[in-house]
Amino acid sequence: MHEASVLMSEIVAHHVKDKKKIEIYDSCSGSGSLLINFAQSIAKYNDDESATKYYAQELKQNTYNLTRMNLVMRGIIPDNLNIRNGDSLEEDWPYFDEETAYNPLHVDIVLSNPPYSQKWDPLHKNSDPRFSQFGIAPKSKADFAFLLHDLYHLKPDGIMAIVLPHGVLFRGESEGRIRRNLIEKNHVDAIIGLPPKMFFGTPIATIIMILKRKRENTDILIVDASKGFTKAGTKNKLRSSDIKKIADTAIERKDIEKFSRKVSREEIRENEYNLNIPRYIDSSEDSETYDLYSTMFGGIPKAELNTHHKFWTTFPTLWNDLFKDINSHCVSLIYENIKQVVLKNSDVSKYLSLFHSKFTDLNSYLKQKLIIKNDTEALSYILLKGKDEISENLFSRLNDISLVDKYKAYQDFDNVWQIIIADHELIKKYGFGITKEVEPNITINTKDDIETEVQEGWKGCIIPFELIHKTLLKEEADTLKKKESKIDEIKASLDEIFESMTDEEKSDFEDALNKNKDDFTSTGLAKLMNETIYANIDSQEINTLNEYFSMLEAKSNKKEKEDFIKAHPNVIWLNMKANKDGTFSKSEVSSYIIILQSEYKFPEDSIEARLVNASSLLDTQKELKSEVKKEADALHLKTKKIIENLTDDQVFYLLELKWVKPIVIAMNDLPKVIIDDLIAQIKYIADKYSVTYSEIANNITETENSLVPMLESLVGNEFDMKGIKEFQKLLGDKHGQK
Repeated sequence: MHEASVLMSEIVAHHVKDKKKIEIYDSCSGSGSLLINFAQSIAKYNDDESATKYYAQELKQNTYNLTRMNLVMRGIIPDNLNIRNGDSLEEDWPYFDEETAYNPLHVDIVLSNPPYSQKWDPLHKNSDPRFSQFGIAPKSKADFAFLLHDLYHLKPDGIMAIVLPHGVLFRGESEGRIRRNLIEKNHVDAIIGLPPKMFFGTPIATIIMILKRKRENTDILIVDASKGFTKAGTKNKLRSSDIKKIADTAIERKDIEKFSRKVSREEIRENEYNLNIPRYIDSSEDSETYDLYSTMFGGIPKAELNTHHKFWTTFPTLWNDLFKDINSHCVSLIYENIKQVVLKNSDVSKYLSLFHSKFTDLNSYLKQKLIIKNDTEALSYILLKGKDEISENLFSRLNDISLVDKYKAYQDFDNVWQIIIADHELIKKYGFGITKEVEPNITINTKDDIETEVQEGWKGCIIPFELIHKTLLKEEADTLKKKESKIDEIKASLDEIFESMTDEEKSDFEDALNKNKDDFTSTGLAKLMNETIYANIDSQEINTLNEYFSMLEAKSNKKEKEDFIKAHPNVIWLNMKANKDGTFSKSEVSSYIIILQSEYKFPEDSIEARLVNASSLLDTQKELKSEVKKEADALHLKTKKIIENLTDDQVFYLLELKWVKPIVIAMNDLPKVIIDDLIAQIKYIADKYSVTYSEIANNITETENSLVPMLESLVGNEFDMKGIKEFQKLLGDKHGQK
């Protein structure tokens, strides 16, 4: 609901932007979000908080209390609030009590999101001035009752926006008569179709209807905005760029192919006052087409390339650089490397130069607008009007540049703006010093379904630790990243070794695996190496040393040991440190055996060689993880100290990197997106016709011909052979074979 609320507020706020005093009414106020969002939208034009008076009515007592609380908490002056608890359809303004009589309520704006298709009591409503001019909504659906109620409370120059189910556009009988009267009396200004699953509690698609008491034009703007959204869990959500595009379209009443169209009253009459959006706008994707000639004979059809006429209009010389005529119907590529040709084209080069010239001073412009120290007035201005002023500046830079989707540019800007605005609110509230502060980094630990808050280090209130790592601590951070990358590489190598093991090998060496049998464990693998892999090494030197070790355990005398040593020159005894008497101790022999085992070369692809490699990798990984933990902790504390001791100039530099640079980069990347799209479209069409149907058919025929004799050698049971015979018959008949 929030995004639809913002959209409605943007449209109606623009309508009353020049008014000194404004009265607004929400007949089904709920939590008050429509009024709150309007307050934010109108602040761009009029920041006098006392200029707007708010009226609201809500049926449910608890929700009515929530409306008042929310509005006051958002800074709306209590004296400007007039909120009632009541049924808007049954207890309309004015109302009278024993002490006070209220004048009829007529306002500049009505915003409402009434309950959809709710039952109501239409009895005795024929004489009600709210409904008498248009008709009575059916008992089973109060949608038009709410709409007419809202319209009644508009001033002659007022505007209203209401959310309704799609059914109000085409349902017949009494609703059809009301719709006809609204159209003939020229009150319907625009209809905006929204995506489905936008509102909690209902999956249905809805519309926003914009109505006015008096209009100069007689057409109705119809907007199909059902395709532009992003997924948010199970719900669909309008992006900032979607809201901006819809609002601009509604305010400027623009015709946009497959999106919006002004429909004449005559056309609506011809459709018997049915306002169902697909009758007037086809927003469906164009279906895939295939050129028959190019499919059979090859070549790229000119007609299909010309569907991308916007590119050829912008880059008129590019066609001849890319294509040569085969005949009047199709062309072929001159060069295979499409990207190289496109980037070298003179028109493309001029286009890129023009684009970048428009944004040469963008960095300095944004620095001037955004990087402010302790100027409360300037901070307030940015919070209220900065987004619109900067986005208008970006749009003005793009005005003379074709192909660019300015709403994509707006979305790229808005993605960064959400960060900027949050930071500015903190700076306004706590002062510029907040840029040099850190706060506990709180995470949630869940154990036995119980969530507990735990501090995991620190984070910058404004300046992210990552930004310090990229700038003032780059060398230390890069060193740490290299070690972290090495750990990732080791993990990938271990995964590769594990995946190379057969099920039988995993079963034979399961002691080296974890409980889930999906990875190695360092302790299990180490034990396996010592007790099985190394113990089974068949090495003459190791076997001799094991014999010598047994003599030591049996406490053989000195002469026996000396004789053994002399009798076994296959052992390189000099690799061990001898006792004074020339013999060797148990520990020395054991250590040397371990060295020989670790140096032993198993056959390259044997399971033993792979497990030895895994064991070595795990040891290295353990050592690296220890180093990374120690260095990461030290870097974290050093980063905290640096943030707390930043100079103002350092803060300005870092804020430029955080706020300004991402916008500049996003804007400068816009032409790359366009050029990449052009290249992709050309490549797709070229690939589509790169192989003709004749070539495919010939390949199939050759394959089938080679298959026939192969079938002769197949054997099987009675039914297999019957199947093979039938298959041979089909292939033989197809190719004229007997």
